[in-house]
Amino acid sequence: MIERDKQNELITQALKRIWMSDDGKVLDKLLRKKCHVDDTTICKKSPDLMQTLAEEGKRIIYLDLMWYINEGYLKKEEENEH
Repeated sequence: MIERDKQNELITQALKRIWMSDDGKVLDKLLRKKCHVDDTTICKKSPDLMQTLAEEGKRIIYLDLMWYINEGYLKKEEENEH
């Protein structure tokens, strides 16, 4: 296992411990709302590029966390092998 893989595994284990706890469930609910995971990031009444980019920046943070929790790095490696 290369160093990057070890680091990814450590991050995944830490995030899973947090997310699976009662505190993690509270944190997940908060971040889903604050990061607009279930909502559009575009203001339909008055679209603004800078606002949209800022909101997408928030959203990508949550999605990155989920990438680790769902072991996306392993799936990416499997895809590269085929």
